Amino acid sequence: MTADLPVSEDRFPWHEVPRPEVFEPVCTLCGSPDIRQVYKAGRGWKNQVGTFHCGKCTGLFTSPHHGADTLTRFYDLHFPKHTPFKSLDADGRVTSGDALVRSRFIIEAIGVPQGWRVMEIGSGSGDFLVAMSRAGAKEGVGLEPALVVPEVTQFSVTLRRQAVTNPDDVGEGKFNLIAMFHVLEHLVDPVTFLGKLRGQLDSPGF
Repeated sequence: MTADLPVSEDRFPWHEVPRPEVFEPVCTLCGSPDIRQVYKAGRGWKNQVGTFHCGKCTGLFTSPHHGADTLTRFYDLHFPKHTPFKSLDADGRVTSGDALVRSRFIIEAIGVPQGWRVMEIGSGSGDFLVAMSRAGAKEGVGLEPALVVPEVTQFSVTLRRQAVTNPDDVGEGKFNLIAMFHVLEHLVDPVTFLGKLRGQLDSPGF
């Protein structure tokens, strides 16, 4: 465990939420005890939530685990809202550095996504999906719990306001690529969630 952790200034009423047991002693992804706490939410409250880093699999996870209803309420109150396609210029080109770096990394690793169906969980404003569409993807689907509108489609990319804390939140359908960035640490059961996604991979599937 680390000392002097960064603490969020959110005002989510954790005192109203029953505390789930204690912090996990091992990584919830690989089971390794080589973990350290890197973040905690709630200054001085009993119902704190910590973010932990695993030294073995390098994954991030939260602990204690709260239920989907509590997580959904937390993100509704605490997370900034995402405006669809906000980082595009007048010609529809992506200007977000993060989205461009992520799309280039994927393309260099597995090839051009020509004709692919791509899903991004935690898609934010949808910039990564637009970048993949411009690189050749046929369709992009983004699920984002903090989207400012229920649903919107542009550049063959559909963004939906959708909670993504449980496997069933993802829905059905086959995809050639399913991408997530900074998502695993927010899931109720990341191992089961990843198993659900594996079943939705098409061929080729990444």
